[in-house]
Amino acid sequence: MRMRCLLKSEVTGRQAITPAQVATAWLLLPGVTAPIIGASKLPHLEDAVAALNVKLTSGDLRALEELYQPHPVLGI
Repeated sequence: MRMRCLLKSEVTGRQAITPAQVATAWLLLPGVTAPIIGASKLPHLEDAVAALNVKLTSGDLRALEELYQPHPVLGI
């Protein structure tokens, strides 16, 4: 929940972007490994494509990584 609030306020507020675009842009960074689930609706795909142009600042990254808690890999 805190991550969602952070995405909506701090990061998206500085740039005219959606929380989904921030999350996808973060996943696209080198060193971040997580599955990206397929889009089921056109707006999902549009957010994913728009994330390619999102430039996260070092402050954005610090704020996102501060709240992130890695989880063990499941399903292998």
